[in-house]
Amino acid sequence: MNKMYGINSAWGAGAGFGREDIQKIKQMGFNTVRAAFIYWGILMPTDEFTINDSVFTTSIGPSGTVGLDQYVDWYEAEGMNIILTLAWTPWYKPPAWAFPGVTELYDRCEILFTPGTREQIGWINAWKALADRYKDRPHVMFEIINEPGINDKASAYPEAYKVFMEELTDGIRATETIPHWNIVPMLRAGAGWEEVVDEQPDINRPNIMWGTHRYTPWGDYDPNELKWGYDYETGKTGWIPAHKYVYWRIRRCADKIHSWGKPWMNTEFGKGIDMQNWALYLDYILTLMEELGIDGWAFHSYNRSGENFSIVDAAGNIRTQILDVLAPHMEPTPPPEPPTPPIDLPAIGGIALAIADAALITYAAAVFLGLI
Repeated sequence: MNKMYGINSAWGAGAGFGREDIQKIKQMGFNTVRAAFIYWGILMPTDEFTINDSVFTTSIGPSGTVGLDQYVDWYEAEGMNIILTLAWTPWYKPPAWAFPGVTELYDRCEILFTPGTREQIGWINAWKALADRYKDRPHVMFEIINEPGINDKASAYPEAYKVFMEELTDGIRATETIPHWNIVPMLRAGAGWEEVVDEQPDINRPNIMWGTHRYTPWGDYDPNELKWGYDYETGKTGWIPAHKYVYWRIRRCADKIHSWGKPWMNTEFGKGIDMQNWALYLDYILTLMEELGIDGWAFHSYNRSGENFSIVDAAGNIRTQILDVLAPHMEPTPPPEPPTPPIDLPAIGGIALAIADAALITYAAAVFLGLI
């Protein structure tokens, strides 16, 4: 797999987002963009959350006139991957009609992970609609949810999350005509937003890529500040320097994902340029992730709102001090290919499927032999 060097962005961020921004991102060396959009933008407030089809053609963009289809076309034209991420966050809370009477992130996730709830049915329907819309677009990847969290990592919800992800990815595969990567984020729990590792079961489906995020420790970074964690050198848990704490948070995720034999992408990480030792932190975690065999990452962010995490300022000028840290960790490479079709890919019609399978096998053999 070619590595993904990505960046987080969105349409309508700051002064707007257009093809010229995509071209600038590509020129900086990135081959992938993670485009998170708030899930209630694609769902309508009906009993089972019907799909707002206008999101594909007219409802997205700085003036509400550019649809998601246009962005998908632009990324394809530039030879880049786009990761579509259905999201909410603690800062962008859903409207009252989405989770009536529920205000806490953890409580919303528990409802979402419960089979048969209106919210779960709506989320699955949204992904079926997205997968159907882009079923033949190989440069599109699907990240199922942004930062899922639970109160108690020892609860039944890691297993419920697994069941939910398997049902959802089954729905995606049932509609697609070519396989797409499905990025499944690791659960997080508790006030420290710690990854659920020991309790997290694997997702037993093809085309799964596990995702993580990396911001901790939040704010200023002092590599010698004491944090509670596991010291891999001594084999003991206790107060350890922050640089060992960061290593522990990344290493435990990497080890778990590798034990499943799945690819791994860190789809968000960053530090504001007004934070102490921001450059040291970024370089350190990139180096660690590379050493631990990561398949791709996406920096946060490209955003012309002027936020201090962004690689561009409010005028769209590149903040070269950030790019200078990221660039040594990027090699010129095309974006990764879509996954190889699994044997049990849903049929697209008897003879047509057999012909497609034969063509894929012939192509793969030719590539292996160096004929193409």
